[in-house]
Amino acid sequence: MFGRVVSSLNLVPVITYANNAECEVFLTTKGQLKRPLKENDESAVKKLKFEPIHPDQIKDDDCQCQTVQPMTYINHAIENSQYKNVLIADRFLEISESQLQTLNSHWRGRPYMPMFCAQLLVGSILVDNEQLLLINSLEVYSRYKSLDVHYERFSPQDQVSTPTVNSTYKNLLSTVIMNHDSSRKLVIGTTKFNALVVSSIRLDGAFKPEVGASTFSFFPSGKTKVFVSEDSMKKAGRILADKRPHLDPTLDPAAHLRQLRSAFNFKSTFIYARFHSMFASNHFL
Repeated sequence: MFGRVVSSLNLVPVITYANNAECEVFLTTKGQLKRPLKENDESAVKKLKFEPIHPDQIKDDDCQCQTVQPMTYINHAIENSQYKNVLIADRFLEISESQLQTLNSHWRGRPYMPMFCAQLLVGSILVDNEQLLLINSLEVYSRYKSLDVHYERFSPQDQVSTPTVNSTYKNLLSTVIMNHDSSRKLVIGTTKFNALVVSSIRLDGAFKPEVGASTFSFFPSGKTKVFVSEDSMKKAGRILADKRPHLDPTLDPAAHLRQLRSAFNFKSTFIYARFHSMFASNHFL
């Protein structure tokens, strides 16, 4: 296959030798190859030996492409983003095993857990191939009706956000699109809750921010990775250490209530479960 590609591009694969040892393999055109051959032949000291090879001699196994790590994409996107001066105020690390375990721990008797889960995930960057999405706001919902009247309902025919063995973080966390209630919802799911992204922006191009229940600019493939905001990690850590469902006095409680349309006679409707990244913490912006 590789040989056919090389031939179709009219390129010549060449091996160079120094001291009878293979030095380098590269591709060039026939015209470009003439100059180094001439210079080497005219040199008093033959430093290199050029040996053109036929494309069919190259096996696909010989062509090993180095996988570009997600952090490379993140750093490149931030460096070239129109929001660079804002984004460099934070750092991002891939979600850890201990964080995943905590996100999958129960909420019963722990009313601070919705706050912790929302705070830890907000501000994260989702990476899927070359797509990078910054989560600016999200809302979390328990999977248990006894804890949250707005729990995720599903039947065997419905889409679900529950993680599986095929998820990037097996049985712990998934990122999916759910078409429901006339919306294209981007949802992060664990075994104990699901988080609805309600404000986000792509960082890998000239995309406009999206606000609301629908996210149209991101396409999770089932291999989405989550890179957590260092700022969010610190704030979530304080919530977990305090173990009380109380907001920081500097925060407006109304800005941390989920945007719901029903069940106002249930206490769980009014839990603090909507959080914002450091880039969207001021709701007057």
